[in-house]
Amino acid sequence: MTPQNQVGGASNYIMNIKEGLQRLAKVNNDDFRLITPYNFVSKKKIGFLQYSNAIRKLVKKDFFVHSNSGAGFLLNKIDLETVHHIPPIFKDHFIHALPALYSTYKANELIAVSEFTSKQIGESIFRSKNHTIIHNGIDTNFFKNNDIKSNTPKSNRYKTAIFVGNLVNRKQPWLLLDWLLVNKDFRLIIFGEGPLKIPLSIWTKKLKLNNRVNFMSGDNHKLRNMLWESDIFISPSEMEGFGIALIEAVASGLPFLSFETGISPKLAKIGLGATVKNIETFRNFDINELISNFDKEDAWSHINQNYSIDNCVNKTYELYKKFDV
Repeated sequence: MTPQNQVGGASNYIMNIKEGLQRLAKVNNDDFRLITPYNFVSKKKIGFLQYSNAIRKLVKKDFFVHSNSGAGFLLNKIDLETVHHIPPIFKDHFIHALPALYSTYKANELIAVSEFTSKQIGESIFRSKNHTIIHNGIDTNFFKNNDIKSNTPKSNRYKTAIFVGNLVNRKQPWLLLDWLLVNKDFRLIIFGEGPLKIPLSIWTKKLKLNNRVNFMSGDNHKLRNMLWESDIFISPSEMEGFGIALIEAVASGLPFLSFETGISPKLAKIGLGATVKNIETFRNFDINELISNFDKEDAWSHINQNYSIDNCVNKTYELYKKFDV
């Protein structure tokens, strides 16, 4: 089960990899179940016991855990209630993490979704476990922007920065407003929902940024259109296991500015964006050069070659076959 209220990001990834593995394995929906932190959830509660019982059935066979964030991050910051709107049985975040920790402990192989996540695993209590890096993937053709004629913003308008993600503490969305106060020639699209949306709206008014901030949400087609109309993707998130929204943005033809987390350092090294280490640098980074030097066609080609969902599914399936799953 995936969080149906989400757009893009992990929600698309989970569905796409499930469908891709089903196709390669030639099994129907009744014969295949992808275990993720979103499984075994009803509308009323997260089924901790159901989750654990399902894991116990699986431990008789080899199986895998896809680690999107690393065990230490799961233990400290998993937040099903606010991020995925799943009312939990227990308020204690440690209890939330137990199913994920249990499945990770019992897994025969871990799949890290980025070099960053691989490093986290290496620094966790699961450092002795074998793990393979298989990057997340997206539908690159869906996000491809065929308008690659110019990187120059249209006249008589602000340049447009866009953030896509859940409005929760981990994403540090308040820094977006801080950034906008300094970058006065930009407007900002905040595309997402979450518990911090109302506080952010209030502060937007207090800071008199109403005319330059648009709060939006919608389906994947609306998300793609907003990405296509933007000039740069910015993310102040303090922690990303991979960063699917960032990959979707680059595939849509946008450079990025983010903190050093997830896949962003690897992409920054080849000129697809820039990463920073602190708030001050994030606030004052000159992004106009990023925009003017960005090659949309080369960016899409790189994402398509390395981070397509087909690439992700094929590598995952080859790993599964080694274990006769």
